[in-house]
Amino acid sequence: MINPELAALEQLLAMASEEDRRNLQEVIKAEFGSSPKLLCDHFNFLHGGFAGQLWNRSSWKQLVTDVADHIKIDWSPLLRGRHWDDLPAAEIEDAVVVTVVGKIVQNLSNEDRKRLARELGTAFDDPDIIPELLAGGGMLFARLSGIQIYLLATTALGAITAGLGITLPFAIYAAMTTTIGVILGPIGWTALAISALFSLSQANYAKLLPGVIYVSYIRHKLDQGN
Repeated sequence: MINPELAALEQLLAMASEEDRRNLQEVIKAEFGSSPKLLCDHFNFLHGGFAGQLWNRSSWKQLVTDVADHIKIDWSPLLRGRHWDDLPAAEIEDAVVVTVVGKIVQNLSNEDRKRLARELGTAFDDPDIIPELLAGGGMLFARLSGIQIYLLATTALGAITAGLGITLPFAIYAAMTTTIGVILGPIGWTALAISALFSLSQANYAKLLPGVIYVSYIRHKLDQGN
């Protein structure tokens, strides 16, 4: 039974390419298909379990919020005096992406951190991005552009899927800057034990977190007209 509160997510996924839906299917381990309806149904199952799949009526925004709470995002700079009711789900997705990348950066060696800083600083024309990520990334939420979140989402996807042992045919890696080559090459994300970083021993969060990041990636990819 499809949760009607996931209608907005279903509409977004309907605009995504079939390749992206198949990749998302692999990320969240949706066994029954990659249609927008089936992907939404599996998100509902991951969020609410077998019983929740029938009766869970939580919105996509609530699902993303639960993931954000799980990885302990800094809500204050995201809210900026607003109430949670005033936040779009997309902004919470972005906060999840920035927080994930910040936690990954914190666990890099100094040498690899400097290399990634050079790559992202060049791509963003912003040499201060790594110090801000290391500080938690809270102040970045308000000033990053869509293309910058797109790059960070790609970065997070490469890291977290590698850390979870998921291999995807991501054409996005080849399409992005050399940052992606750095991330997936010598740095070696698997060694970072991403699953341990985010306490992903619970199967639902091991799938929900990269699923939310992939949805953010799709959203910004569509915004870029890709």
